[in-house]
Amino acid sequence: MKAQFLIHNEAHANNVNAVIKNNWPAMKAKGEVLEVILQPYKSSRNNEQNKRLHAMLQDIADQVWHDARQYSMEVWKEFLNRNSWAA
Repeated sequence: MKAQFLIHNEAHANNVNAVIKNNWPAMKAKGEVLEVILQPYKSSRNNEQNKRLHAMLQDIADQVWHDARQYSMEVWKEFLNRNSWAA
C-alpha cells in the first residue's frame, strides 16, 4: 500500500488518521510495519505554470472529441497524468 496526502484542513487530517487506523492492523498482522513521513509540501510548479497548464488542458477539452464525446479539462488532466506525463 502506498498513499500520499496533502493536508489543507482538519477534515483532510481526519481522513489521513482514518486511513492509518484502518490499515495498520492488517499490516501488523502480516508482520509489516507502516511508515509515516511528515514533511512540508513543495509544489513542482508555480502559479503561472499551473495557469498555463490548465489553459492548455482547457483547449484540449474544448477542441477534442473522442468516440463522439467531449471530456472536461479535469478528465484530460487525469488521463494525461496516468498515461504519458510520467516518462
